[in-house]
Amino acid sequence: MSQIQVTDLTYGYEGSFDTVFENVSFGIDTDWKLGLIGRNGKGKTTFLNLRGKKGFILISHDRDILDACIDHVLVLNRKTIEVQSGNFSSWWENKTRMDHFAMEENEKHLKEIASLKQAAARSRKWADKNEATKIGYDPVKEHDRSVATRAYIGAKTKKMQSRVT
Repeated sequence: MSQIQVTDLTYGYEGSFDTVFENVSFGIDTDWKLGLIGRNGKGKTTFLNLRGKKGFILISHDRDILDACIDHVLVLNRKTIEVQSGNFSSWWENKTRMDHFAMEENEKHLKEIASLKQAAARSRKWADKNEATKIGYDPVKEHDRSVATRAYIGAKTKKMQSRVT
């Protein structure tokens, strides 16, 4: 049982400004029957040059072959590498579950953002309406609009407007 350890792997194509991987670390066992999956051009073929003892590295787009032959999965994502025990189907199920969770979290955050925007609009509307009511009223004729009340409304409105913006 030998280990292949990759530490702080930074990889990029010659002439490219972006790196494919940046400071990625992972370990694989040479006894594993490893399925290597990832997008085209992510470096899967480079891993084929490794000499295994009992295990092997299988690169395939056929999910049934991967399920039948492998017991670990090495995934080359856009910017990360992950190693997981199990076959392709177990990895795919976990990936689907994580993607679904991320989408639900995103929807929850979008709803919260919309709710906060509505609350800000309501507060802004209230502040603008109350700011308009303090001007144009004669405190002598309007009993509920004394000079002190106008100052109170103005201070409260100013405070609300500063919170909204």
